[in-house]
Amino acid sequence: MTNTVVLPKRKRRPVDKTLPVIMTLLLMMGLVTLFSATYYNAQDSGDALSEVKKQLFGMAVGFAAMLFTSRIPYWFWGRHRVALAGLGLSAVLLVLVIIPGVGVYINGSRRWLRLGPLSFQPSELARLPMTSTQRALPQPAPTGRSGWMSTVLSPVCPTLSAHVSRYSSSTAIPSNASPQ
Repeated sequence: MTNTVVLPKRKRRPVDKTLPVIMTLLLMMGLVTLFSATYYNAQDSGDALSEVKKQLFGMAVGFAAMLFTSRIPYWFWGRHRVALAGLGLSAVLLVLVIIPGVGVYINGSRRWLRLGPLSFQPSELARLPMTSTQRALPQPAPTGRSGWMSTVLSPVCPTLSAHVSRYSSSTAIPSNASPQ
């Protein structure tokens, strides 16, 4: 006879309905705007809805990423190891942009990396780890003494964040967008 352990089902917490509704409305308004801005010129290329299809693909990828990250507890992102690993990954991606042949020129600047059908700016991805690192820093002790990590990284994260956001314009564009 085997002993089986039956785990109780976790009770799902209710979701605030306003956020998905607002998000859906904003996405649909964006699709209508994109359609009206690109339809006339895209007719000549054969597929008048090509830009809308690319945007729908991006929305599907974003939705999948949202579902994946929504299953991760919020406190996970505040852990020191996660924050520092994210910073390290961001630093590697930012350096890859500089390497000729790896970084892609789009619209006159080499700020992009190409992954399959999408190109993205690593500087946009670097914002989240910088914020997480700032959140994960140890708080100053009541005596006024603090650890080396908060002393060094406290002024560095906001400075890097401001510098990175200065050089970024959008997160992802289709990779067949006119590279130069």
